[in-house]
Amino acid sequence: MKTILFVILILQSNLTFSQSKKAQIEQFKVSVDSLKNVLENERNVNLKKVQELNAANVNFENQISLLKTEVKDATNNLNQKQLENDQLKNNLNLNLAEIIGLKSTLENERNSNLKKVQGLNVAVVNFENQISLLKSEIKDAVNNLNQKQLENNQLKADLNLNLAEITTLKIQSLNTRDSLNIISNELKKNKTTTQSINSNISENKKLIPQEIEYNDKPEMEYMMNDKVIALDAFKETDPNANYIRMKINNKIMLLKWQKTNFTKFKRVFSNSEYIVTFFDILYGECTGEGTQAVTGKLRIETKTEFNIVNFKGSDAYFSSKKCQEIGNG
Repeated sequence: MKTILFVILILQSNLTFSQSKKAQIEQFKVSVDSLKNVLENERNVNLKKVQELNAANVNFENQISLLKTEVKDATNNLNQKQLENDQLKNNLNLNLAEIIGLKSTLENERNSNLKKVQGLNVAVVNFENQISLLKSEIKDAVNNLNQKQLENNQLKADLNLNLAEITTLKIQSLNTRDSLNIISNELKKNKTTTQSINSNISENKKLIPQEIEYNDKPEMEYMMNDKVIALDAFKETDPNANYIRMKINNKIMLLKWQKTNFTKFKRVFSNSEYIVTFFDILYGECTGEGTQAVTGKLRIETKTEFNIVNFKGSDAYFSSKKCQEIGNG
């Protein structure tokens, strides 16, 4: 606005040199009227702009108010979320404390169960020792029974002698043929009884297993005097059964596992000629590939004789879970 007035004054001053005073005054009036019009227009324009700015200001204030409301709501929501987060943190801390307590309880129970298992293992060992002692006592009892049987056989032999003597006396006192026939029949009967008593199998120390060879790691390997005497075997004609391979009296043979008459501590194998029994089996250290060291006694029996020897070796059929896990690892 000031710039316009300044320009007009300059123009006006220039005109004074070429015009008369009266013309200058008229011109000045015209300029003043023009300036008034310009000023009035400028005022109207500015008033319109002020009104527009006021309207825009009101609009901005309304928007600011709405934004403040939204900010307030957002702040309230943020505070609410903060409270919820604090509550969740408290719950999480409580859950963590509960988890730590449960872990501690579980660890205590695990240690308690481990001690119980260890105690049970000790009890099992004690039971096995007791069973071994009982087996030894039973063996002693069987030996005593056999001794008593021998004594009974001797008594029966003495009885037979007495019967023979009585028969002789009867023969001397009776001369009739009928009496002799009766006495003869009694002698035959006693002789048959004596033969039946003496028909029990006898012990033969020469009946022992012989060394055999193998190519790979077996499931079962039994030894005597550091020589392999028994190995697990497979029979194509009977694939579902278990067999062992042995050599007795220079003859290699297969013997079938009699599963109806076995335990972890006793196994029986047989064929048409021999019955082989592994008994009093004790288990030792793990020997690799799922097997466990064993020791025990071996009885070889035929229809007329028998012998008992000691053996040792390795076995995967009844090895402990620990040995099996080592083998599978």
